[in-house]
Amino acid sequence: MAKHTETIAEMLAHGSVVSWNMRNTPTRAHGKYTIRLELTFLDGTTQRREYGGYSDLKSAVKKRSELLTELTEHTYLPFRVKTGLFLDYWLKEHMAKRKVRPISYQTFSSYQSAIRCHIIPKIGNLYLDAVTTETIVTLINPKSPSIAKIVQSILETSFRFAVKMHLLNKNVAKLATDYIRKQEKHRKKQEADKRAREEPDTERIDWTKRHYALTAEQTGQMLAVAKTKYPSLFIALLLACVTGCRISELLAIRYRDVDYQKKVIYLKAQLGRPVDASALKKGEITSCRIPTKSKNGVRTIPVPGFVLDEILVNRIRWEQTEASMHFNTDDVAVWHQENGRSYTRYGYAKPFKKLKQELGMPEDFHWHDLRHTYATIMAKHDVNIRELATVLGHAKAEFTMQMYVVSEQPVYELLSPYERMLESVFPYTVQCPMPGKQREIFDPGAYINMLDRCIRECHSQRVPCAKRGNTV
Repeated sequence: MAKHTETIAEMLAHGSVVSWNMRNTPTRAHGKYTIRLELTFLDGTTQRREYGGYSDLKSAVKKRSELLTELTEHTYLPFRVKTGLFLDYWLKEHMAKRKVRPISYQTFSSYQSAIRCHIIPKIGNLYLDAVTTETIVTLINPKSPSIAKIVQSILETSFRFAVKMHLLNKNVAKLATDYIRKQEKHRKKQEADKRAREEPDTERIDWTKRHYALTAEQTGQMLAVAKTKYPSLFIALLLACVTGCRISELLAIRYRDVDYQKKVIYLKAQLGRPVDASALKKGEITSCRIPTKSKNGVRTIPVPGFVLDEILVNRIRWEQTEASMHFNTDDVAVWHQENGRSYTRYGYAKPFKKLKQELGMPEDFHWHDLRHTYATIMAKHDVNIRELATVLGHAKAEFTMQMYVVSEQPVYELLSPYERMLESVFPYTVQCPMPGKQREIFDPGAYINMLDRCIRECHSQRVPCAKRGNTV
């Protein structure tokens, strides 16, 4: 009967070694010496191991001593797994199915491609414990920085998991990536010193990084043009500029997530494609509510009164359409199509491109740069950077300053009022859509009054809808 070969999942299910039984002396068989031991795992199962092929007793005794030391110091590896099989398990069974924060579909695809095309062909047949720091340094190709970054991330994260699961004793990938980063930092310093010697009096711009962030005036102008000529895009642009949400997060904001009394938006999920879409219909694959990018992504975002007004105006306008009869408005996204369905993450592309052309913005100005715009404007208006990091969904304020704020700003201890600052940098008016009041224009100073009136007149008094004949 063929011997059953355990899968990686079955190996990991045993847990760590809790006890062992080893013979006092090596066993002699067929002219060779063998060390035999029995292992007991955390789940209660026992397995036998043999280490044979030693031609002399001295070598066998030395091996027995090494095994005893490893078992005593808890560095013994009960299983040996090939790198290719391990990476496949780590990606599909651990990263894609973990409960805390499953990997996104985009990250899953890029990781899978890098593993298949760049890692497995070179070290896929090596056992995990045979992969060395030098092997990984040689594997990572510095000529392809984007691929190298992904490969570094994959190996460092997966090997950390291997150490946790007792498949490795140390994370050699972490040592390799630390060495590579140190070498890259040294190389960049040498290049900078060389340029400084050749052009000591010339101010230089680092074109390897884009530094796009609109000013408050430019942002106001963009919103004004969008409101007039691209109304379907306006609410999305407004939310992006005053909340700093990622595009996937913005798509997931529903009317039920808006608290008009506390003047906040509760961000609980993002819209995207899950890794396993086998049970979904074709039109639902890219519009699923999935967990946020990180645990810090679940957050409460303060918003000014005039933004709440725009959201409420949008809601009332939607409730006056025939299409809204088939939906529960609370579950409809704030930024939605005419039929009430959510946009996809690329639904903004065409109108946004036209808007950029009309305003003379750079072609490579991305939607994500609006997030940088929000962070930069906030920092310039003395907002506490730690609070800003929380609103953006970052774990550390230092990351927000380094990666999102275009020009350096000092860190302040007190949080400035969001509403007063935002009303000053986005000065425009909003039109009330209530029946009989379509032409009434409210100035920024009366925004909060308009909100109260809309709630009172449209909901408390149950103003009849002109189109459907029922109440709003």
